[in-house]
Amino acid sequence: MTTATSDDPTGNRIEVRLLDHFSVRDAGGEIPLTSRKAIALLVYLSMQRDRSSRRDAIANLLWENVETIQGRVNLRQAISALRRLEGPGRTILHSNLESLRLSDDLWFDTDEFVRLSDSDPLAAAELYHADPMAGFVLRSAPAFNEWLSVMQAHWRQRAVQLMIGLLDTLEAAEDWAAIPAIGARLLSLDPYNEAAHRALMRVYARQGRSALAVSQYRTLSDLLRREMGVAPEAETQALHAELQAFRRHRDNDAGIEMPATPAPVVPVPSSSAPPRAVATPRIAVVDDEAGVRDAVGTYLRLNGFDVVECSDGADLDRALAVQDFDLFILDVTMPGEDGFSIARRLNRGAGVPTIMLTSRTDLVDRVVGLELGADDYVGKPFELRELLARVRAVLRRSYGEAGA
Repeated sequence: MTTATSDDPTGNRIEVRLLDHFSVRDAGGEIPLTSRKAIALLVYLSMQRDRSSRRDAIANLLWENVETIQGRVNLRQAISALRRLEGPGRTILHSNLESLRLSDDLWFDTDEFVRLSDSDPLAAAELYHADPMAGFVLRSAPAFNEWLSVMQAHWRQRAVQLMIGLLDTLEAAEDWAAIPAIGARLLSLDPYNEAAHRALMRVYARQGRSALAVSQYRTLSDLLRREMGVAPEAETQALHAELQAFRRHRDNDAGIEMPATPAPVVPVPSSSAPPRAVATPRIAVVDDEAGVRDAVGTYLRLNGFDVVECSDGADLDRALAVQDFDLFILDVTMPGEDGFSIARRLNRGAGVPTIMLTSRTDLVDRVVGLELGADDYVGKPFELRELLARVRAVLRRSYGEAGA
């Protein structure tokens, strides 16, 4: 395998893959890079390609618990490890006493994903095997791990949106053969994505595999009820009912001709009271850890929510004085007024739904939170996409389809 391209006929560039198993290669094959801090430095700089990064900021990110001087020494060692990738006519880093920036002699699959997203979405989707550096953790560097989690969430959301659009395009073009692979890849990134489940249900039905289409619905329904305590969206339920009706009226498995227009959607309210319309749900995230607040807030905003971040109960009170919220996400173990106390007084008010976050594993804490009126309980550390799914489930239970 070589990395020669039309603008690099010599194959002198280095190819770095982040969306699959991490690897560094050139025209001669794979180049070993064993230092995890050097890998972390390479990944961080790859996300800052359009600007230089300050050395002190990088040292604080990768070695936040060491003295400043030692952090600078450690950074120089990581830089030296990266420079070993250089060769004749090939530069890795541009650096001075204050800052670092990667050279253009490196090719990243993340950059290729961005380029292909506009010119060839199908190829872009096939390139996105997993989130950048999936599974990579740097010990004793929580700030870097938090940055990496937010960065991964950003790329995952970008890939999910691309694949959702691609599924729509493939369905419109009646390219049924390509849909299952894209749908499966989308569900590997976002297993709760009902648009992907519906696309697979429709394509299986058109291929005459109606039993598989119904099985896809049952897989989704079981997942949502087991993990979130909610039923599928009304649109998904309506499609399932339509498939069941076709199955009852056919004599063989020769295929199903789906209607040209969607079946009417019959809402399934979560209670006897009519659901309250929520245009853009506003969520308050209350946590004394700035990294957690930033990560959760950024990810929820990427997914269309209006988020206000608060460091403690007093900060939340100031926010409540000027605006209302549709959901509270509360950390349990905050100094001063803890999450239990905040939940207790919030529950005496308008009864807005609440999700509790905690690093504790004590069952008693979970029971206390639920008895105080919390709607869900998420243990730290948690996957941001799991929290997103729980947020949507709680909003759907509380406000109906309009809330999620």
